[in-house]
Amino acid sequence: MNELFIERGKRLHEVLDYLREQGRVKTQKEMAEAIDCTPSQLSRALKGREEDMTENLIHKINRGFDNIFSKDYIWEGKGTLLVNKGKPETPMATLNNTNTETPPIPYIYYMQTVDELKNNYREKIDDVKNHYKEKVNDLENQIKDLKYNLEKEKKEKENIREKYEALLVANAHLEGELKAHQAQSFYKKEESERTLMAADAG
Repeated sequence: MNELFIERGKRLHEVLDYLREQGRVKTQKEMAEAIDCTPSQLSRALKGREEDMTENLIHKINRGFDNIFSKDYIWEGKGTLLVNKGKPETPMATLNNTNTETPPIPYIYYMQTVDELKNNYREKIDDVKNHYKEKVNDLENQIKDLKYNLEKEKKEKENIREKYEALLVANAHLEGELKAHQAQSFYKKEESERTLMAADAG
């Protein structure tokens, strides 16, 4: 491991110790959250790992803690840890309401906001899903009703056709009986006429 970065990691430890003394953080995790960095990345930087101990990390640290730390000190060991050495940082526990400077938003609050947005979107997506689910259910019920009505209509048509065929059969039977009756009447009429003719002849 590069000795230069090991020394930078040691000076980064001084930053963490100072923040703990001032009551601004209690753990590495809290410091990582405040500078928008993962705890594992910060841990590797404190150990002097070159890929994680970067100038961008120092920029994040200063952005997260009011630019009180000297980049030259952390990166090159020049000067002192604090930018204003003669004006020590007031511990967080003693700050009063006269401080008008807006403090940086800790990383954890960003994450809370992201989680809230995710939950809101999940709720909206669930609402949309439920809405369309109801629509689909309505359509399925309408299709079922339509199928039922079609089957009912089909059965009614079949009943009408059967009745029509029965009527045709009955009509044919009546026509047969009518023809037979007409033939019998005609035969009886001829018999009557022949009987009358025979009586006249006698």
